[in-house]
Amino acid sequence: MTKTNDILAANLDRLRQTEPQLAERLESTQPAPLVWVESRDGPLSASLEHRGRPLWLASRYDPLGEAEKLVASVDHTAHACIIALGLGLGYHVAHAAREMSDTQSLLIVYEPDIAMLRAVLERVDHTAWLGRHNVIMTDDQTDQAALLKRVENCSGMLTQGTILVTHPPTRQCHEQELKDFSAMVARVLEFCRTNMATALVNASRTYRNLTVNLPYYTAGATINELANAAKGYPAVCVSAGPSLAKNIRQLQDPEVRANVVLITAQTMLQPLLASGIRPDFVTALDYHEISRRFYEGLPELSDVTLVAQPLVHPTVLESFPGPIRMTHSGFLDTMLGEEARSIAKIPGGATVSHLSFYLAQHLGCDPIILVGQDLGFSN
Repeated sequence: MTKTNDILAANLDRLRQTEPQLAERLESTQPAPLVWVESRDGPLSASLEHRGRPLWLASRYDPLGEAEKLVASVDHTAHACIIALGLGLGYHVAHAAREMSDTQSLLIVYEPDIAMLRAVLERVDHTAWLGRHNVIMTDDQTDQAALLKRVENCSGMLTQGTILVTHPPTRQCHEQELKDFSAMVARVLEFCRTNMATALVNASRTYRNLTVNLPYYTAGATINELANAAKGYPAVCVSAGPSLAKNIRQLQDPEVRANVVLITAQTMLQPLLASGIRPDFVTALDYHEISRRFYEGLPELSDVTLVAQPLVHPTVLESFPGPIRMTHSGFLDTMLGEEARSIAKIPGGATVSHLSFYLAQHLGCDPIILVGQDLGFSN
């Protein structure tokens, strides 16, 4: 191996720990034709041709000093999250990473030019910060859903002070891409703030529900036995959107009903029963007592299983006239300590429709059909 290949291999090995798909794309990408020189103070600098002229990605004299000045505006006591718009040669990102706390800081690096990223990782050793659990590396293939998924476990840091640090040469080459990514970050940040505010408002109610539901969690049935229980069967997840009206007749067809796993949100349990349709599963996660109304006057439902998150209001578990299975709760496991049972983990999701979808995945269903979940409703 040449020295260049050694540096690339080491960088990609580190990157693969957190961004395996990006590392795979980089392996198959041709590097950009950068012109490399040794700076006056030693570290490498490089330029690329832009509009007929060389554009330097770092100072030819003191690239490390330039990098320090670029991130000088970051106050680590006020900014828990740093978003670097453009990697350049990465010296400013490396400096920011050195100053960050491993447990209370988040660094998101966006580089829109994957060919340039490949060229940089061939020549500059960034193993000190690549692959860290609190560093997210993104490129032009990252959409909003992917970014949300990546920040899901550290979204709280985004709400505790976020600062954008723009690499000037990257802005010259990719101004629109940086604007688009910044707008996407703003939307993700708003989503995280809303979730955080909701969680804080509902925290006391949620913890009360969790503790009251402890007997069901410790001694009741769980979703463990449902893993791949319907593998290969189609699932229909029913929600309360208006598009249900044009599909409910198909669910009334005995032949259709006999060949699908039917999962409904609790809001649609009574309407389905009134239409002669008995679901296989009902999902519930609402923390509020108002959920009681969805279970009033129900007949015995020995063939319908309620799958509930442990944070659901206790009145739901008390009112349901059929079998109940609980999902996993990290909070209750912490409370129980060594007495905690092993319960399969499925994503929580923000709504009961999410829970229905994740339950279908846990059952092994394929395909999963959404009815009344009007993200797909034409109006």
